[in-house]
Amino acid sequence: MPELDTKLTKKRILQEARNMSRVRKSGVYTPHLILIDEINRKIYMEFIENSITVKELIWTLQDYSHPGENTNNDSNRRTNKAISKYYSKNA
Repeated sequence: MPELDTKLTKKRILQEARNMSRVRKSGVYTPHLILIDEINRKIYMEFIENSITVKELIWTLQDYSHPGENTNNDSNRRTNKAISKYYSKNA
């Protein structure tokens, strides 16, 4: 079964890299890919200063509600727009 795990992990890593590239082309700001290491199962990408993940953004909302519920927050609107672009490109 280790061969199956290796094969599936390689496919997932390559698919994630393709998705990031496709999403970047659609206008969503994502880190640039530097290296895809299939042997060690790692993706190396650009470090973006002062950035947070979507998960971190949601946790900072304090009430843990869906980001779309509070449309008065500019960060929420930008996050929703980025997520919408991401999914509209079938990533």
